[in-house]
Amino acid sequence: MSAIYNKHLHSPVLWILFILLTAAGCSQKKHLMADAKQMEEAGMLQSAMESYRLVYDQYQEGSALISMNRVSQQLLNQKCNQAVALCMAGQHDEGLNLFAEAKRFQQANSQYEIKMPLNAETQIQQCKTGYIQEMVNQAESALMSLELSKAETLVNKIFSLDYDNVEAKSLTLLLEIIPSYNEGQKAFELEMWRDAYRAFDKVCRLDASYRDAKVKRDEALQNGHVSLAYIIKDGVAPIKVAQSLGSSIKGELLNLKDPFLDLLERSDLEILIREQQSSLSAEYDGDKGPEAGKLRRANYILYGEIIAYKINTEPERTQKCDCGATLGIYSDKVECFEYNQRRSLELSLRYQLVDAESGKIFMADVIQTNKSDVSVRYDFEIGKKISLTSITLQREHDVDLTKMKEPKEDLLLSESELCNLANDQIAKEIAKKMADFNP
Repeated sequence: MSAIYNKHLHSPVLWILFILLTAAGCSQKKHLMADAKQMEEAGMLQSAMESYRLVYDQYQEGSALISMNRVSQQLLNQKCNQAVALCMAGQHDEGLNLFAEAKRFQQANSQYEIKMPLNAETQIQQCKTGYIQEMVNQAESALMSLELSKAETLVNKIFSLDYDNVEAKSLTLLLEIIPSYNEGQKAFELEMWRDAYRAFDKVCRLDASYRDAKVKRDEALQNGHVSLAYIIKDGVAPIKVAQSLGSSIKGELLNLKDPFLDLLERSDLEILIREQQSSLSAEYDGDKGPEAGKLRRANYILYGEIIAYKINTEPERTQKCDCGATLGIYSDKVECFEYNQRRSLELSLRYQLVDAESGKIFMADVIQTNKSDVSVRYDFEIGKKISLTSITLQREHDVDLTKMKEPKEDLLLSESELCNLANDQIAKEIAKKMADFNP
């Protein structure tokens, strides 16, 4: 202290004033501490906490800090006790939220030495287990009532609490199975066998132990199963063309992997052709239905006849072209030529799908194809060299072929190759029609 301050401080008046102020401060601190203590004992923990903090901030009172630690722990315990009570009352969601709030409170007041109760984690897990079981029961009830959206929401909540929950996984499977099973049952009752089969088959793939779905799937397959005979007549085309088209159609039908479709083998076709050669033609009517019904094993007949087959190969055309650009030859003694040729095929099939028992025509159409190809090749001719010689005795106008390019020759597709392209198109269109056919 300065000398002046020491002088005045030793004044009797100032000493009295200093003592009075100090006494007043102590009195105020004691009063605030007493109020805070009273609020703590009355259970007004938050208000007590604020009062203790005020004392500590103003007077740096150590006992206030100790009290703040004590009250913070009480507040944390209080939140945990309230959370336990809510969980025991079946209010699991609210209880878990309050436990989460207690943990946030602990983190926010990390400057105090407060800890979660020793059994808090066990209580949280018990509350979570109860909540999960409650939602499992609700989801099962929703599934029984076909409230699928509600059930799905509950299952998602379960996974948010336990991502590996076994019961939730089972419920998820049921959420996929039930709509498919109901769809299959409805189609089964309407005798829509293919739709029923697909729905029940999906159920079986989801749950192989679902016996009722398997029985109904197999029954739908049996009821909807059809055997198909296909007969392709050459008509205006060579017989090898019709045979190739028949093979293409068979291949595409097999590629469908349709469990309802049974294609007759060649031996069966030969029997069909021998027995019904006279009755089958490009047109069917009701009078021919009974005869068609005598066909062995065939539920349906796919009958086709090639009604257009025309191959056209144009003469090769020749035109001059740029030697440098096409062949890389640069000389005024060379002429280059481009040769073009075109080949086209028109192939059309008229077909009908007929009920072998009644002769009823289910579909009839004409598929037209037009395939073409163009070939390109190049050649060159070297003219006569001039026999004049230069002063250097080097011949002039020699043609340099060392840098000549050889353009890739585009070969013309053969007739059989064009036939294969046409056959593939026809076969794919027929297979698509058969894939959509639902008798």
